[in-house]
Amino acid sequence: MLTLSIPWRAPTYRMPKTRQETIFSYVVESYIKTAEPVGSKRLCDEYGLDCSSATVRAELLDLEQKGFLAQPHTSAGRIPTEQGYRYYVEHLLDEQKLSSKEENQLQEAWSAAQDFEARVKGLAKRIAELAYNTVIVAYSPQNVYYTGIKNLFSQPEFEEFAFVTSISAILDELDEHIDDLFAHGATSTEVLIGKDNPLGTRCSAIITRLPATDGLLTLLGPMRMDYGRNINLVNSAKEVVAR
Repeated sequence: MLTLSIPWRAPTYRMPKTRQETIFSYVVESYIKTAEPVGSKRLCDEYGLDCSSATVRAELLDLEQKGFLAQPHTSAGRIPTEQGYRYYVEHLLDEQKLSSKEENQLQEAWSAAQDFEARVKGLAKRIAELAYNTVIVAYSPQNVYYTGIKNLFSQPEFEEFAFVTSISAILDELDEHIDDLFAHGATSTEVLIGKDNPLGTRCSAIITRLPATDGLLTLLGPMRMDYGRNINLVNSAKEVVAR
């Protein structure tokens, strides 16, 4: 049985997944990769579940009734809800280590300039490229830099004009949201999903402080983001700055 707990914290110990949690994890991970609603047939075909299609359908229905999944009216498949993403990040997320090539890319981006501000901008650009999302670096409302907007707007979620307009307005008025961002990430990397995210209730943000500075690094993307990879990108960048 799934229950929701907040706020998000990186788990230090993980209990074995229940069958329902395993099925739910597969739904989230499949949807993150494809942006397509996930049905019982795909789950059985692609993940080799040790149970019948009828059992999977029953679990999906139960997860929907609990608020962790939703069923778009145009499809028989299901997608994670905001509550579902939060549960996944809090309880089911597996650490994804970067490849040595990616770690080297972060280090090279940081080392490419002598000036600290240029180094930070170069690192932010590389994170945005690797995450295919937007990265924001801020030291104060008067000193804000962001990169990767085209990455964000190329995501399937931004085919909806109203969504593009709302995020564009937030980015245009980013200095008004900086204080809200600085309320997070002081002691550890934080994940803000949906309504918890001051940069848009239909997006998620991963926030951390840059070592030995008063800077704040934020990775902004749709709720359908690769949380395991993106959290690792942000933490790896933090380690690069700390060296």
